Amino acid sequence: MFNQQFLTAIQAALKAGAAISQIYHKHNYTITRKADQSPVTEADMESHRIIIQKLASTQLPVLSEEGEANLWNQIHQTNRYWMIDPLDGTQEFINQNGEFTVNIALIENKKPIWGIIYIPEQRQLYAGIKESGAWQWEDIDNHHLTIQALQQKAITLPKREADNEYRIVGSKSHKTQTTDAFIARISEVINEIKIIRAGSSLKFCHIASGEADLYPRMDTIMEWDVAAGQAIIEAAGGQLKRWPDGGSILYNSRNMRYPTFLALAPGRTDTLFFK
Repeated sequence: MFNQQFLTAIQAALKAGAAISQIYHKHNYTITRKADQSPVTEADMESHRIIIQKLASTQLPVLSEEGEANLWNQIHQTNRYWMIDPLDGTQEFINQNGEFTVNIALIENKKPIWGIIYIPEQRQLYAGIKESGAWQWEDIDNHHLTIQALQQKAITLPKREADNEYRIVGSKSHKTQTTDAFIARISEVINEIKIIRAGSSLKFCHIASGEADLYPRMDTIMEWDVAAGQAIIEAAGGQLKRWPDGGSILYNSRNMRYPTFLALAPGRTDTLFFK
């Protein structure tokens, strides 16, 4: 089920997460702004450096949010590559709420087939492999980590079955009027809705585990924000579909922006949203 390449990617996420946490608890890290005015910290860049270095042994190219734009264009021509967000939830990191993650995905033929999300402050790891399953690990670290140890400590996802309560997860720091309006419309049709707010790719983890049922994203984001989460949700038996037409989504778009979508937990059907 797990192989050396998968273990290497997990080790990269854990090592990067440890470095992020060390910087996070210093409280005096540097913050700069990109051309689009989004923040980037020294933790973003250190995580990027560690993951690139660790994944070099896999001999696959790595497309990173913090990588060079000219490399993005080259990597788009390949059929199999890593896509990473070294620190997803930089605003959560700056806000000191602990809800930030390390995201690593393996893209093959324009679709994510492996996904790894590590939450450094909770020491929780989520991962999924297409057609094999999805799992969670608690209190995990890199010390003597082996394939056998991963298999022994894996908790199969989803952990919670769908029930009468309908839980919708939304962004903690990036609320939008369109998403709020969508949730309001759903509230008119579904009773007992509970709204959960979460930062970064924790929203995908809530969906894959069954702790939330729906994640609507009504504004576009970047592919590296979604790839790992999509792989984990689909490996767990959930769905991620383009909104509003319900179509499938391919990666390698020219500007690497990801369209609006709905993510549905395992056991939840899409008949309410798509005909």
